[in-house]
Amino acid sequence: MNIEMIATTEEHLEEKASSKTALDELDKQILNLLKADSSKSFKEIADLVGKTEATVRRRVKRMRDEDFIKKFTIVLNDKKINEKKVKATIKIVPELKASKQIAKTVSALELVDEAYLLSGECGILIKVSSESVESLTDFIENDIGAIQGIKSVDTCFIMKELKTPY
Repeated sequence: MNIEMIATTEEHLEEKASSKTALDELDKQILNLLKADSSKSFKEIADLVGKTEATVRRRVKRMRDEDFIKKFTIVLNDKKINEKKVKATIKIVPELKASKQIAKTVSALELVDEAYLLSGECGILIKVSSESVESLTDFIENDIGAIQGIKSVDTCFIMKELKTPY
């Protein structure tokens, strides 16, 4: 048996031991590299972590199958391509019995980018994007305003993004 074959066999045995719900250090290294740049090839990742391309491919497949990786996507530069220049957060305080239904309804609205059901009296927080202040005002008055069970709405325009996940 040559050295490369032994190394590949050892890696395969390590993979079998690490499969099924636990993430080991190699999995975490692979995930961090993919989070930083999901366009990296399995070969590039393999070179960086010191394993074979087949090992990385199997690890990624397992992590996808076990739902550690939900999807691969891209992050767009909104400043360069997005026509929706006006962004705001909107806090919605619902009547207690209506909170889940309102959260579901608001989450489906077209201008809503993110939606969160918060604890306590905070209610629902949504982040929205629009082409203009006027279209955002129409959205608040017509779309949000038409939903039954809302006690109050508080809008804060985002003046400058200081930190984003990307």
